[in-house]
Amino acid sequence: MREDMRRALLESYTIRKEAGIRQSWSGNPDMGSRGEVTSRKHLDRVAEIVSGDIASMGIGRGDIVGNGEAVIPGWFRASKRWDVLAFHGGQLVAAVELKSISGSYGKNLNNRVEEALGEAQDASYAVKKDLLNRVIPPLLCYAMIVKKEEESEKTADMPRRGRFGYDPVFDDTSYLDRFRIACERMRLEGIYGAVWFVTVDPVRGTVEEPVPELSYEAFLSEIRGRAGSFLNRFDDRLSMRNMFPTADFF
Repeated sequence: MREDMRRALLESYTIRKEAGIRQSWSGNPDMGSRGEVTSRKHLDRVAEIVSGDIASMGIGRGDIVGNGEAVIPGWFRASKRWDVLAFHGGQLVAAVELKSISGSYGKNLNNRVEEALGEAQDASYAVKKDLLNRVIPPLLCYAMIVKKEEESEKTADMPRRGRFGYDPVFDDTSYLDRFRIACERMRLEGIYGAVWFVTVDPVRGTVEEPVPELSYEAFLSEIRGRAGSFLNRFDDRLSMRNMFPTADFF
């Protein structure tokens, strides 16, 4: 883990806590951990680093947007805001979603997985329905940042056993294990083209990436590969246009 990203991840928990305290002092009913999350500022530095790393791949800095500008159409809903969008030649290269979990792990696990699957499907259908570029589709990227503490490391509640039971891979697993399994499977099944799973212990000051295939470097490698496809295609089209200026290659 690079030092700049490690610091940004640790600082995100300080920002979360400060946001919760400010809302509590102001008398805002949106308190506690929810108040920390709804400030939407705690992952800004992480998003900035991701944006800078994508720019280093050859994508123009002005073609990378975040915050309120990072909006693309959906198919099952009108639009969706992502954390980082990267464009090249007017086409969407990559869409990055950053999620952090710092409490209520049982509830948040199900909610986060459902959100992640829904967001990916919505964007994938937007591509299929020609609302987004289709010749080279954008890479959908998902990052899950989970707080490592006693509550997240303890053995999770046993899954409810319906008529068909459940996948035994979830037996005797912690909440961290289940978040990891979800990320591994989203990558394996191609729900997201790039998946990053990282745990942060703000008390001990440690940041860990337990699965090499889900590391930040692997995450960037996938984005770099897709960015290369767009850059090469765009350069090829410019070259053809220079050779045959009256032809329509665009």
